[in-house]
Amino acid sequence: MMLMANEPTMTISASANFDKLKAKLRELFELDKADLDFGIYRILRQRHAEITEFLDKHLEKTVREALESHGGLQQAQVADDLRKAEQAAQAAGITPEQSPRVMELRAKLSAGTDLNALADEVYSHLLTFFSRYYQEGDFLGLKVKQIDTQKGFLTVTGGKRAGGRTLVIWRTLSDDPVKDNEALDKFLARLQINPADTEFDFIYVNGSHTLADPHNKVHLIEETFARLMFEAQDFETLSE
Repeated sequence: MMLMANEPTMTISASANFDKLKAKLRELFELDKADLDFGIYRILRQRHAEITEFLDKHLEKTVREALESHGGLQQAQVADDLRKAEQAAQAAGITPEQSPRVMELRAKLSAGTDLNALADEVYSHLLTFFSRYYQEGDFLGLKVKQIDTQKGFLTVTGGKRAGGRTLVIWRTLSDDPVKDNEALDKFLARLQINPADTEFDFIYVNGSHTLADPHNKVHLIEETFARLMFEAQDFETLSE
């Protein structure tokens, strides 16, 4: 496939931050303890080959494809802004070359998207995030006690360092939020878990939800991760 001028390239050079991120993820998934065969280690052992293959063969490719898509959209936006700026210059009775805005956008379009720098920045952010919230076998301040999987659902129960019994629910989502939330209601009913009672102090769920939450204990995983990555300044904010 031929690349058009200024189209971002798929080539991303080796990154020290990427190597550090892979090492941190290996530590997080405790791949060096694959010989243990009890509790959470049994689950990680069963997924050892799958996790290792993703880290070694697919992680960088996944990031690269996402960044290429982002870079293409970014360049398309710059090209559209340039077209509008040139039209505005002509409407004002000046040549495009006399417009500082036009010249700025032309330079930006010509420079293209530096995917190497962008990828390294992403790796750096992820490394900082996982380094900040993974400590001595605990992730996000949660001391894991039990992990269960059922069709379409994975649940993690544990306790926060600062106190508070915690339930994490990760679901396979469809394109129908109403259907997904009905399935979540039925799943919790089957487990005899009522978010409105006092069994759990914190409940985290991915996607949206329509759960009764009079105590404001139900939190969206995506929003929580965004806050922790870009807003939280220290580990203790997890106890809020």
